[in-house]
Amino acid sequence: MATVQNQYASSRDDIHMRDYRHAKNLFNEYGLAFAPKTKFLYHCLFEPSPEVGNSGTVNAFAFQKQIGVLVKSADLPSFRVNVQNKKQYNRVKQFQTNIDYNDVNITFHDDNLGVTRALFEEYYKYYWLDGRHNVQKNALVAGPYATRDKYAESVPKYGLDNGTTGPFFTSITIYQLSRQQYFAYTLVNPIISQWNHGGVDAADGAGLNENVMSIAYESVQYTNGAIGKDSQPVAFTDPETGYDNSPSPFTVPQSNIYSGPSLLNPPTANEPALTRSSNTPATQSTTITETTQFDQTGNVYTVPKQDTQNTNAPVAPPAENTYETKDGARISRSLSSSAPASGTARKKAKSAARKSLAGKAINAGLLPYDNYVDFTKQVPSKADREAIIDSLVDKAASGDAKLANMASDAMQQNGIK
Repeated sequence: MATVQNQYASSRDDIHMRDYRHAKNLFNEYGLAFAPKTKFLYHCLFEPSPEVGNSGTVNAFAFQKQIGVLVKSADLPSFRVNVQNKKQYNRVKQFQTNIDYNDVNITFHDDNLGVTRALFEEYYKYYWLDGRHNVQKNALVAGPYATRDKYAESVPKYGLDNGTTGPFFTSITIYQLSRQQYFAYTLVNPIISQWNHGGVDAADGAGLNENVMSIAYESVQYTNGAIGKDSQPVAFTDPETGYDNSPSPFTVPQSNIYSGPSLLNPPTANEPALTRSSNTPATQSTTITETTQFDQTGNVYTVPKQDTQNTNAPVAPPAENTYETKDGARISRSLSSSAPASGTARKKAKSAARKSLAGKAINAGLLPYDNYVDFTKQVPSKADREAIIDSLVDKAASGDAKLANMASDAMQQNGIK
């Protein structure tokens, strides 16, 4: 689409190369406000769950910013609504019955450092116990992959039987970028439905390898705004990602962008959540009465009207199981093995809380065991187990936020204030 300056277009009639007037009037005005977005301007953010670990224990956190930039291509969300055709007195009516969220495919560069490969490895080992078995034991008769282990006295665990309860990803966000604005699609509770590591080929001297995954998700959150506002998009132009922050010579006057049309704010949901009440006493009931109404033609008809004088008051939903993160001194005083605990009940609560803390740490990958039973088997000495749990308590009391939350939750569950 060629563009000619207005003074030439308006004063000369023999110009043969210029833009079509309708295209210019629509696409060129207000800093290209209605021009199509380009595909290559985007940014991705992967948010692992805190249960996975932290920047010092897993690559998904340590290289979180780089992983987002190593996305070679990504599908934007797509939807499929199930619509059924019904007849209403021979009139054709279309009814929506449910919505399906189609899988999103994301392709990564298979970088030389192996960051994107490590992401899939950690995801695999987080959910499936198969990848966490010690491969050095395979040569042993009693190893986890011995060919005749089905008759063994103790058979190792496999598959999803690893004690993991929380998700690996809390969300994945894909940002489109345009005219100093972002348009975000956040995939809620995403899980990987398929992934592959590309392939190798000795005859391909110019090809580049890729890591590809398909994402299933529960919902999509739409957001948009100015780049930089509220630090959005997250990690965009951060030094770790190597972005070139030099201003482009192709600049558009700010007034040309912001003086044009703008999107309206979408309506926000203000409907209260449904309240699930307890069993209704037999002596109380909701009475429906009829009231006289008139339609637009003046005919009389009746509609049901709820009697508000004889209805059940809604039962408030139970409060969520929340806890307050304890300070370090209280955690040490309550959970350390050397701290005194008076009374049998207090001692039992302390012991249960310490076991709960160890179990939570194992599930989060902070201890190299499959579960608490495996922990007791591999560390048969009670004194050694107590020493390991004391080290967790010391870290929690010294400011490790993740362990402090686990310790506080364990205390809350066992009635230790």
